[in-house]
Amino acid sequence: MYRDYTKQCLVENKTAVLSSMYASIFNTDFNLGFGSPHTDTCGRCEMEQNPEDLSAHKQKADAAFQQQRQDRQDARMGNSAFITFDMEKTLPLPKLSVSEAFYLRQLWLYNVGIHLVTKSREAPFFHI
Repeated sequence: MYRDYTKQCLVENKTAVLSSMYASIFNTDFNLGFGSPHTDTCGRCEMEQNPEDLSAHKQKADAAFQQQRQDRQDARMGNSAFITFDMEKTLPLPKLSVSEAFYLRQLWLYNVGIHLVTKSREAPFFHI
């Protein structure tokens, strides 16, 4: 992008700023980001406009994750079990790129992950 900028400055007979200045302006004055988007993001976090409501929502989420860590630790120490279930990615079979095939009846592959934590055992289980 900096090369395109310098070329445009030459066309317009303007002096280009140094690449470090260009990067500083680009990174601080524009709300642009690069990289892969997050996966499994919270829909409410993405849509919430009110900063106070977003903060309260995030505090509740942090409290829930803290409780989850505590429950997991309690299971390792005592007479309880901590079990989590995760419906992982579902895949259509066969995987075809033909649009008409998308609307036909397909076989779906489901993968469910289960993680068990007890005082004597900690193990994952996966079921297809």
